[in-house]
Amino acid sequence: MSRSDHQLRSAQKLQRNHARLFVSQVRRKTGLTVDDFAARFRADPRRLQAWEAGTEIPPSHALAYLKVIAKNAKAVEEALG
Repeated sequence: MSRSDHQLRSAQKLQRNHARLFVSQVRRKTGLTVDDFAARFRADPRRLQAWEAGTEIPPSHALAYLKVIAKNAKAVEEALG
């Protein structure tokens, strides 16, 4: 493996770990289980589990949505009706 390949893999691993921690932190801040969080915020529970496990990296739009939930979950709930 070349040095640049190694650096890319390291960067991806870091990104995956950061995303994993962020998703978990946002969900736990709400006090909800994965299934309850998914139902309340209209998300796929399997995808949330994959993000929290670090087996998938959330796309940028999902990270943006999670940031909004982290800032004001109540407003998101109201907007979703």
